[in-house]
Amino acid sequence: MTEEITLDAESVAHMKAVSDSGRAFGKAIDEGRLSDDEDAPNYAGNFMFMGYQGVTGKALFKHIDSRQYLD
Repeated sequence: MTEEITLDAESVAHMKAVSDSGRAFGKAIDEGRLSDDEDAPNYAGNFMFMGYQGVTGKALFKHIDSRQYLD
C-alpha cells in the first residue's frame, strides 16, 4: 500500500527551485562558465545560484565570499 502525499505550494516551489539550480549549475559547468575542479577560480562550490536574467534567460551566479557576479 502506498501513502498519498500532498504538498503545499511553498514545498512545490522549493522543490522546483532546487531542481532549477541543479540544472543551472550542470549547464554552467558543461559550458565552462563554472568548473568542477576545486582548485579552479570558477569552482562551482564557491558560487550561489541567483536565478535567471529576465531578458536573456542566462543563469546568474554570485561568488559566496566576494559577492561578485559571474560574467
